[in-house]
Amino acid sequence: MGSRKEGRGETIIIAVIADDEPVAPEDAARKFVSHNGWVVRAHVPISIRNWHKTRSHDDVEETYLPNTEKDMLGATMLEIFKIPQVEQNKVKDWTLKKMAQQLNCFKKDLYNRYILKDLTPNFEKFPKLRDHWDH
Repeated sequence: MGSRKEGRGETIIIAVIADDEPVAPEDAARKFVSHNGWVVRAHVPISIRNWHKTRSHDDVEETYLPNTEKDMLGATMLEIFKIPQVEQNKVKDWTLKKMAQQLNCFKKDLYNRYILKDLTPNFEKFPKLRDHWDH
């Protein structure tokens, strides 16, 4: 597979385990999870507080990620990785759950590295954080 910025690889995920996680070939599965994290960090603002809409957020759209955005994230992964048609919906569901975990881990890492130490990240290195940092 080419670099993340190039996109359009021909990696094929051919084995999926019971919880719908892509596992084989092993190298491709590792790349899938790694790229999954990159996609969520690149496309989901850190100001998103919840992955799912809850009753308490009915009137505040910015606090959760809309389903249209989740569909776009899933489609982005399917553009890069080729998954057998019969497995695509299950893998998409697993992918979105993994993205939610990866987003939360990323935000916790930012909190521990910067907020707790009263620091600000280098916005030249992390330009997408700038507009959402105050949230």
